[in-house]
Amino acid sequence: MISLSNKYFFPFRSISKVEALKMILSLKNIDYSKLKNDLNFDDIKTTDWYYKYVNYAVKNNLFNEKFNDKFYPNKALTREELVVILYNFIFRK
Repeated sequence: MISLSNKYFFPFRSISKVEALKMILSLKNIDYSKLKNDLNFDDIKTTDWYYKYVNYAVKNNLFNEKFNDKFYPNKALTREELVVILYNFIFRK
């Protein structure tokens, strides 16, 4: 749960790419089981808790960046990157 009283919320800490994806994608009821598990990033495994969120985000073009071999899941997001993800999630389909 996201709240200021949740001791695990850390409201003043920066947010990673995968944490932001989980929060944003949790706004919709997405069936991740329909996605093919074929991402090829050196820094992400299919067993990672965030794999399904990254898989969905990449396949649905939520990022405006080009990816090579790495996704950098724990990289802190800039405000610009967060807005791009939100915009693409809401308006692209």
